Amino acid sequence: MSNCSLLPLDADLFNKPDKFGIEFWLASYVRSEYLVNGFPYLGKDETRASNVPLSEFVVTKLAEPYLDCGRNITADDFFTSTSLTKKLFAKKTTLVGTIRANRKVLPKEDKMTQFATKLYKNLRIIP
Repeated sequence: MSNCSLLPLDADLFNKPDKFGIEFWLASYVRSEYLVNGFPYLGKDETRASNVPLSEFVVTKLAEPYLDCGRNITADDFFTSTSLTKKLFAKKTTLVGTIRANRKVLPKEDKMTQFATKLYKNLRIIP
């Protein structure tokens, strides 16, 4: 596995005094911090299938040139999901990131507490 990580970033305009501008979805190379891919967010994308979540669409579009190369993608909790992880793993790409405690795919009996860390593999907790 290569030690290359890609990080999708998005612009946060909610706390800005003027809530208008151009937003971009960007991927950067972690070691050099250079941008490696990106595209503007123009609202609803007609090329995205209705059953594909926005986060999965963004990550797969940004990582498209780097799939099937054994790369690693590091993402925050907006982008991380088990379905995306499975799709990327099928293309020889791994995903590392935090996952929101309220995601539907997590086991219901597992109540996550604040500042808790659990490692999941195939939705089973690894001791």
